[in-house]
Amino acid sequence: MTSLSKKQHEQRNEIIEQLYLKGPLSRADLAKILQITPATMTELTGYLIKEGLLLEIGEELDSQKAGRRKILLDIVANYCHYIGVELTEDRLILCLTDNRGVCLETQKIGADKPLNEQELVSFIQQFIQQYSDYTIKAIGIAVPGHYSKDSHTILTNNILWSNFDLTKVISAFDFPVYVKNNVKCMALSELYSQENDKLSNFLFLNLRRGIFAAYVYNSKIYGDTNLFVGEIGHVVVNHSGSTCECGKDGCLQTYAGAEWLLRKARYAYTYSKETRLKDLVNNAEEIEISHLITAYHMGDDFVRHLLEQAIEYLALQLNNCLMLLDVDAIYLHGELFADSSLAEKLTAKIDQYPSLLKLKRNIKMTVKAYKSERGALGGAMLAVYKHFIHQKIEG
Repeated sequence: MTSLSKKQHEQRNEIIEQLYLKGPLSRADLAKILQITPATMTELTGYLIKEGLLLEIGEELDSQKAGRRKILLDIVANYCHYIGVELTEDRLILCLTDNRGVCLETQKIGADKPLNEQELVSFIQQFIQQYSDYTIKAIGIAVPGHYSKDSHTILTNNILWSNFDLTKVISAFDFPVYVKNNVKCMALSELYSQENDKLSNFLFLNLRRGIFAAYVYNSKIYGDTNLFVGEIGHVVVNHSGSTCECGKDGCLQTYAGAEWLLRKARYAYTYSKETRLKDLVNNAEEIEISHLITAYHMGDDFVRHLLEQAIEYLALQLNNCLMLLDVDAIYLHGELFADSSLAEKLTAKIDQYPSLLKLKRNIKMTVKAYKSERGALGGAMLAVYKHFIHQKIEG
């Protein structure tokens, strides 16, 4: 086989994807999953091994069947490389990964104001030049909002990004540039990473400035083109609550979103004489989530009420999600829950809710270790997904 036909290229993509989703598999397993004849599978995998994409990693160890054991196949590491970028209000994070999503290098650039398009291009170009020895194939950019393919803009309530023109960024490079919502990028990383749980149905919830959830169902992002799907931060949890920027009263993010938590804490710092926050910072604008966690453990009554109320409403909404969505796991990522005691309090609160019809669902509830670069890693995985896993079929 000297080259692949269109049909064979489609099968190539299916083989690659299954190895990402399920880990090492034998030719027989792949043939069964994809309903490809064993002869065709042997021919295709032989071609992919010759091309350096796949390798045989040895015999299946846990087989209880008599006879010859299956030989497992896996994706070759460092076949090619990808750049991941996350754009935030106060920093730019870049990472370099291989085609398996393994992070090789990371760079974090602080900014006292949001970067403009040319500054973003310049930093990415410098990063690429710094690692020019690697075979970089594509860039994935994780953005704080929804990406409009028609206008190449970021659809968001945050006016800082509403006029950001990604056309200038996409056209600045000789290789493909892919753009997607940052939380959906994180979910792709969770789905395709070599360290994932191999689950096909899960909810990935990210708490940062606001709150957004990416729902993965049958190994695909559910409702990917519907911009309302995943806006869990704008679900009303208290009709008597504060007015959110979306115009509704009492949205979840007004209780558990980082921007609102900090806004309330800074108000308390300014107008309360008793807050322990004054022992931690010199002025209200210096307060960060880490200070809230410290004040919580110091016994600050206001901060304790603030964070426990956030946990209460977040647990309520997550429990509602379990009634509506078919998930095997919920992954929670946010700086607030980097604190183990707060994470345990949230999990305990969810478990307190009564189960419908006395049924107990075995849902894996995991607080992901907080990584400021997780969005950039997701951006890189977006590039892997688009360029390597679902490789474009020419002709």
